Amino acid sequence: MTAARFPEEWLDQVRNSFNIVDFIGQYVQLRKSGRSFMGLCPFHSEKTPSFSVLEEKQIFHCFGCSEGGNLFTFLMKLEELTFPEAVIHLADSAGIRLPEGYLQNRMETEQQQSKQRMFSAYELVVKLYHYLLFKTDYGKAARRYLSERGIDQETAEQFQIGYAPDSWEFVTDFFEKRDYDHSLLQQAGLLGKREYDQKPFDLFRNRLMFPIADTQGRVIAFGGRILGDEQPKYINSPEHQLFNKSHILFNFYRSRREIRKKRQAVLFEGYMDAIAAWQAGVHNGVASLGTSLTETQATLLKRNADQVIICYDADSAGIDAAMKAAEVLLSVNCQVKVVSLGEGLDPDDYIQRYGATKFQLKIEEAATVTSFKMEYLRKQFDLSDEAQRMNYIQAALEQIASLPNAVERDHYLRFLSEEFNYSLDALKQEQRKIYFQQKKAGNRDKVAGKWNNSINNGTHVPVRSLLPAYHNAEKKLISLMLHDEKWAEDIMQRVGGNFNVDEFAALAAHLYSFYSVGNTSNPSKFISELEDEKLIQLASQLALEGSDDITTSKEEISDYIHQVLSYPVWRQIDSLKDEQRRLEKLGDNLKAAQVGIEIHHLIKSLKPLST
Repeated sequence: MTAARFPEEWLDQVRNSFNIVDFIGQYVQLRKSGRSFMGLCPFHSEKTPSFSVLEEKQIFHCFGCSEGGNLFTFLMKLEELTFPEAVIHLADSAGIRLPEGYLQNRMETEQQQSKQRMFSAYELVVKLYHYLLFKTDYGKAARRYLSERGIDQETAEQFQIGYAPDSWEFVTDFFEKRDYDHSLLQQAGLLGKREYDQKPFDLFRNRLMFPIADTQGRVIAFGGRILGDEQPKYINSPEHQLFNKSHILFNFYRSRREIRKKRQAVLFEGYMDAIAAWQAGVHNGVASLGTSLTETQATLLKRNADQVIICYDADSAGIDAAMKAAEVLLSVNCQVKVVSLGEGLDPDDYIQRYGATKFQLKIEEAATVTSFKMEYLRKQFDLSDEAQRMNYIQAALEQIASLPNAVERDHYLRFLSEEFNYSLDALKQEQRKIYFQQKKAGNRDKVAGKWNNSINNGTHVPVRSLLPAYHNAEKKLISLMLHDEKWAEDIMQRVGGNFNVDEFAALAAHLYSFYSVGNTSNPSKFISELEDEKLIQLASQLALEGSDDITTSKEEISDYIHQVLSYPVWRQIDSLKDEQRRLEKLGDNLKAAQVGIEIHHLIKSLKPLST
């Protein structure tokens, strides 16, 4: 991360337009804890808050995964933006104009230029497809299809739905007239290339087109639904430098505000389901892009919502997919519920058949994952038959035994007991037996039956071993330098570059440079000038750790400095002691004595360092 291309005063203006607690609070639920605010980290899975935001320093740090930084860093990590993109996004939000002349030089690299060209190409083709759908005869069949599916024009306008004509060169010719390079359009997934003559062709033909936007609302890909009988029915743009389908959720940008407001998201399988649900009044819905939900997508939802309601097709494939999605969501600590539509319907079909009000009621009545599983299991057995009823109870007990929460296990055991008039004690005994069988087999989270249960794949944080005294001393000195430019000047004169830990030496050098140009203590501003990811994390950690106690006596400072400067000498002494023992074993007492004198002088030389 570098601030070199923006004037420092302008960057300060952008930075000072936001309070980091308020900004991060839009994404993370924060609670006051001493001088900082704590919450669950948005960058890794955790159950106990270790994510800290310090308002007075305008920085954040996670003590679980070590992510940290300032306002710019947070947005970069959260939205996968470059530093200039994050700064410009914040400036736009604050109504601050870009500095004079910046527009002329902001696209300095070929990669940045190519990204901007791709964004502009997608803007153009979205308008083209949309125009073809509603303003030309090309789109007649597509308009009829939308009408049959109950999608009105207002909704189609909101989602910028379009139509790709049944032609191999319509879009190719469109861009040819606008001086767009074919290779760039192929890289962006807008055109293909024929193998036999290397000529470009339209990738999407005779398809209803659904624009796919990134988290900033910029179109970066398409989903296309064929209007004929060809296969596949749905295709997405190929992945490229702007588009990674495992990271993107359809309709997320449009629905994010409502998701955050409700702290709840509704997850659909396909574009049409999300669009039909939006038209039916469900404005917190998103869809995965025709593939299984990924951990990255689940984490994106977790950052913005506490609860996710899964609303997939009601056929067996949809139910299996819903259970797999539930596993992923549970692994990032989302509360999960599942909608049961029944009759094998998908959400779009259900809305058309029963209307928006009943659909909204279905969303509200969503069941817990365990309740949904048990209800689904019920349908696999004839409960009027005693043998099948016992098989159902056995399958249900396997699911109950896998639940991590004892209260939840007790709840479902009581439900089974009351429904079938079985002894609660007998059910508990059987459940305990299954529990220990699962535990012994090592598959408590992979129970026998149709589904696995949640497995927490969150980042494992290793227990740190005890660090040597010089390491802790250097850490304390860097923390002091971050908080006080006067201490930094004193430490620079007495220690200079003689830090023993590479990361601390690098931070010290950056701090010396930072203060040498007249800056005063400002951890957030300092972090903006760092480029190395590890240094950013370390600086944010030290700034937070030192925030509660920055009052240190001169004697303590001298002691820290002594530990830092004496460490290389002690290493030399230890090495000489090894050499002395080796010589004594060889019987060379004269040389051993000479080494001993050298050791004595080195130990003596350490004393002045403490004054």
